[in-house]
Amino acid sequence: MSSLKLLPLWALALGGFLFGGTGNINPAKGPVDSAALYDLQYRPQFHFSAARQWLNDPNGLVYFDGTYHLFYQSNAGWCHAASSDLLHWVQLPQALFEDELGQCYSGTAAVDWNNTAQLQKGQLPTLLAFYTGWPNKKDVEKNGEKNATQCMAYSNDGGFNWTKYEHNPILPFWGTGSRDPKVFYHAPSEHWVMILFTTKHGNNVNEQNKVNGFSTFISKDLKNWEETDFTPDRFECADLFELPVQGGEPGMKKWVMVDGNGTYFIGTFDGKKFTPETERHRGDWGGVLRQHFMATQTWSDMPQGRRVQVAWMRHFDRKIFPQKGMPFNQLMTFPVDLTLRMTPQGPRLFSWPIPEIKKLHGQSWSTEGAQQMQQDARPLDTRLDANDIFIEIQPRGAAKAGVEIRGEKIVYDPQKQELDLWGKKMPVTLDEDGVLRLRVLLDRCGIEVFAQQGRERASLVFFPDDANRSLTLIAETPKDADAPILRSLNIIEVRSIW
Repeated sequence: MSSLKLLPLWALALGGFLFGGTGNINPAKGPVDSAALYDLQYRPQFHFSAARQWLNDPNGLVYFDGTYHLFYQSNAGWCHAASSDLLHWVQLPQALFEDELGQCYSGTAAVDWNNTAQLQKGQLPTLLAFYTGWPNKKDVEKNGEKNATQCMAYSNDGGFNWTKYEHNPILPFWGTGSRDPKVFYHAPSEHWVMILFTTKHGNNVNEQNKVNGFSTFISKDLKNWEETDFTPDRFECADLFELPVQGGEPGMKKWVMVDGNGTYFIGTFDGKKFTPETERHRGDWGGVLRQHFMATQTWSDMPQGRRVQVAWMRHFDRKIFPQKGMPFNQLMTFPVDLTLRMTPQGPRLFSWPIPEIKKLHGQSWSTEGAQQMQQDARPLDTRLDANDIFIEIQPRGAAKAGVEIRGEKIVYDPQKQELDLWGKKMPVTLDEDGVLRLRVLLDRCGIEVFAQQGRERASLVFFPDDANRSLTLIAETPKDADAPILRSLNIIEVRSIW
């Protein structure tokens, strides 16, 4: 892995000890060869994956002093990676472990700039992590029912070493299955806010009377919490943040409540209650049998109000990576910048790969001028592996127009105004000039599609045939109709982050 010049020297030294001379972790077997571990058939080259073992929910995304911290679920706790550019990652020792309150389930992190929790030691502000203490199944079987609680940990060295708060939990049992605390400071109200998946029961505590939703809590000291609202709408791994509305009235801002599956509401937040002003919108259309885009989170404390999101890029079959001979299991989506933009239907959330990806760009190949797309086209002379691909198609009179990338078809139906991606139908409206604009991030076991500047997106974990590295144009045109036009195609090599 690449080293990080902004990480403390002791962290780099520790990384070198654990990861081997090339900076690659293999805690079970000692140092490993970079080429052997990171140049595997299905190892993603620019999407984050753990060196070995399982990975799921991203947790505790926080930026501080030039370093981006990424925690993720594994080994019944929070594993840890850090980066100076959101591209190259150093995998660090596990940060949070299971204890008497249970496994360390998902949550968030933030910088305590004003030392609200009174945990700061030294000159650096304290970083705080909030997670769910989830009872271990064996403990439940041995000791009877044990309910989930919300806990806190803190770091006084910029996020590299973590200590659990000695008086955990900060929020005791609050309904069966309560989990995934999102905690942030609401400056206008001068208090901290926690959004939590909760379950409410009627007079009879049973499954029939159970209502899932999310509760809002507030706190002045981060240790004592008061519930201020309960909304009966299921939100797991919830994220709540404010963004300016591009193209709206001057100074216009809105709050966005994002579910872990990427769906979202746009509305207002007064520090105690989120009020939606839109229906629930789909944030990602990926997956085949099940969603491949889960547990979304954004980095807190980013400079200049930037909002960067990442999600667990999930394959529902937990055994498929080992069956493919891979030492790792699962991966993260590529980081995207989130923006709110005014559309004819009102404000909508757009997502677009972070511009830092240009640092990884290598050689490129482009078509020369516009050309008609013929039926029964041959594969283009390409050798796809890890690529950033830009496509512009004018469908005109075609019944269908699109591309096939390493065996995966991405096809637009102008009549239905739908993009068919591996069986999923994603609604896409052409731009005013009648053009379909796509950006495709292709990696060795994942593909992400962004349509119309990022208004719609889709993510898929897939395992392409190594012999099929081609891109083929797809066109179906009725007799006497105008054939679709390929306005441009630009295929850019993306160099490995490892």
